Amino acid sequence: MTLKSIRYESGKLEILDQLSLPAHSQYIEVKGVEDGWQAIHRMHVRGAPAIAIVGCLSLAVEIRSEVFTDKKTLRQEVEGKLNYLVSARPTAVNMKLAADELISLVNGLDKDETVSAEQMKAKFLGAIETMLEKDIADNHAIGDAGAKAILSHCSGDSMVRILTHCNTGSLATAGYGTALGVIRSLHSFGRLEHVYCTETRPYNQGARLTAYELVHDKIPATLVCDSMVSALMRARNITAVVVGADRVATNGDTANKIGTYQIAVVAKHHGVLFYVAAPFTSIDFSIPSGEHIVIEERPEREMSHVADHRIAAPGLFAGLSPVLSPHILRLACGVSNLKTLSLVWVWQVSVVSHLMCYMLSSHTAKYAIHCVCITNVGIWSLPSSSKSTFHMKYKHSVLFCVMELGMVHSNSNSTWLGVCVFIGINCWNPAFDVTPASLITGIITERGVFSPGELVKHQQNS
Repeated sequence: MTLKSIRYESGKLEILDQLSLPAHSQYIEVKGVEDGWQAIHRMHVRGAPAIAIVGCLSLAVEIRSEVFTDKKTLRQEVEGKLNYLVSARPTAVNMKLAADELISLVNGLDKDETVSAEQMKAKFLGAIETMLEKDIADNHAIGDAGAKAILSHCSGDSMVRILTHCNTGSLATAGYGTALGVIRSLHSFGRLEHVYCTETRPYNQGARLTAYELVHDKIPATLVCDSMVSALMRARNITAVVVGADRVATNGDTANKIGTYQIAVVAKHHGVLFYVAAPFTSIDFSIPSGEHIVIEERPEREMSHVADHRIAAPGLFAGLSPVLSPHILRLACGVSNLKTLSLVWVWQVSVVSHLMCYMLSSHTAKYAIHCVCITNVGIWSLPSSSKSTFHMKYKHSVLFCVMELGMVHSNSNSTWLGVCVFIGINCWNPAFDVTPASLITGIITERGVFSPGELVKHQQNS
């Protein structure tokens, strides 16, 4: 049975919660635009095609239950909420292109005097609901085109070995997948010997999601660490690398999951084919090159923690009230070994303020700072900051902010126990990198396989 990451019927939208995989396969309901934005931003759903579909369907769910008496109100609501959905993960171009297309549709319908508000709503919903079927059909076309392109480089009936990165399958699309769709097609042709998938740090989409899909489909596969790619290409005779794309520039430069660029460099060194598989909607002809692609930076916690357990270097605590137990501190900051930490407890707020100023001025250039308010009913964290931004903006108010947060919760039957500030290793966590077109053998789309330089010509002729 084929995996379905998106279930939509009669205005009800459910998505497979990818943060729970592979331990639990559970669907969560998306009841409207805010649910859709949160699901995309928190990566309950990911993959550029799936992001666009879930985002647009979340608006369809919300719009379906509303009654519009005039077209202007409908147009304004659609435009505002689509632009909001784009902001959830801005690097993935599919959501932006889908939003632009749908906004253009409602603008045209708004100007058409023969179309009523209800007819406009029906046409808008119809346009969104066809996206699911089209994406699946496009992915099958991508899979077959990519498989044939790879096999054209092979002699006779020889088998192929493929390396892929991140997750580009049914979980990242409406179904079948892009790069993983190519792998599925090779498998269905009887020409796939083996697949190697990277774990894809820091969020482990390869280990959690791609491996899950490969096992589900009984495709012969092996999981490797990101750092093993060079050794793998030297030892295992890889035929081709196939990856997905979140955005492709006009010249073929490709933004994809962080780590793609280094795989492309290694593939070039070893003479291994390097293909990008993506729907044509992932190509952004409004930007000339990858230098214009905005790279999303994810929260540092995704690097420093795994399943709420801190794995990065611990640092220094300072705080109010020695009533806090080591157990609570471990809960607050995910540190399992307090022997490696320095603890400083003081009683007066003024003393802590001076201590914080000293710590910030001493460490902000090197470390990330986390503020935690601890009460008897829970732990609340303020957003973490790093470097001089924290020092300049929050040096004199950080403690007040945390204490104020504690008092707010104390008004709701909780007891304020203390405040601690945790200083640990700073993290840089870009979600994507850009692979130069010069390292890419071909870009596989539902329209065919193109060298990076052929994209513009095809667009101009179509």
